[in-house]
Amino acid sequence: MAKGNSKSKKRTAKARSWLSTVVLFMILSILILVNTSERYAFVHDIFFPLWYVALGVGVLLGGIFCIKCTRKDLHFAAVLGVFFIMSFLSFFLCGAVLNHLNHAFDTGEVQRYECVIEEELYESGSKYSLGGYKFKITVNGESFWIEVPSHDYYSLDEGDTYVVEYHKGAFGEPYYIGVGGK
Repeated sequence: MAKGNSKSKKRTAKARSWLSTVVLFMILSILILVNTSERYAFVHDIFFPLWYVALGVGVLLGGIFCIKCTRKDLHFAAVLGVFFIMSFLSFFLCGAVLNHLNHAFDTGEVQRYECVIEEELYESGSKYSLGGYKFKITVNGESFWIEVPSHDYYSLDEGDTYVVEYHKGAFGEPYYIGVGGK
């Protein structure tokens, strides 16, 4: 009888270990996503570049977590739930990391543009999201919103000049970053 209890305790300890890994991964994902909300204004108006790579990594990591976390006595629905949740979080985490790597490894020449602030926007956020400050600007005939720091938002008005940088991106995904007022 004591032998059965030790197996049960080991299985419970293993399940707790993987559960804590999943929870830690979820917290890390949320922190990175909050930090990278809209830092880069991509030229091709997409959610994030290289989404197909992030999707592949998300499905792969979801499968790995699913295999490692499952036990024989879990229902198929629970296993499927773990797979989808971890795939979803891995997809967004990988997308945010790729955005940063696209910027961090970019060694191309930076082009600066002086733009006129056409509109200002403050998004107050909600219970589940942070707010943000944005300017609408036009570069080379294309209008877009770019996230700016709060001090730029409060010190500049519509009609003022704002400087943005154009980067080609290490992975071939061009983007703009707000630099500041002139």
